[in-house]
Amino acid sequence: MILKDWKTKKNIVIDSGALEEYYLLLLEASTKKYAKERLKFFLDFLKNKKIYVVPQVFAETYSLLKRDARTDSKLIYWLEQIKDHFRYLNEEHISKDEILEDKSFLKFGFTDIALSKITRKDWIFLSIDQPLINLCNSRGLEAHHIEEIFIY
Repeated sequence: MILKDWKTKKNIVIDSGALEEYYLLLLEASTKKYAKERLKFFLDFLKNKKIYVVPQVFAETYSLLKRDARTDSKLIYWLEQIKDHFRYLNEEHISKDEILEDKSFLKFGFTDIALSKITRKDWIFLSIDQPLINLCNSRGLEAHHIEEIFIY
């Protein structure tokens, strides 16, 4: 069930793609107008919320940033700018055995299944991965594409 007031929920599970988007907006807001505007929407959305991830999200986010940075010096600069933001994330762990038992594991893998398992019925899952959003919604969880937070 998709609720109209989903943006007011206080607990958010976020995947690495959506988290990378947030971090890139933080890094680019001072130099790009569109980034500054999108960052404001994102910050307004995240205000007074608890953000949850699984450990794999840290590794995936690092890899995505490394890919986008293209140079070690830029990656190091980016990580210096955002490393304190990692501290604000609440980390939950799902055992590998629980992930492997999930019928959708073969299609979605470790990180996505773990994220779907930590999402509670009264929480929001935020992603850029539409098939994963569909999986969560099919399990009765409320999942949204990151672009939805930028809709006025």
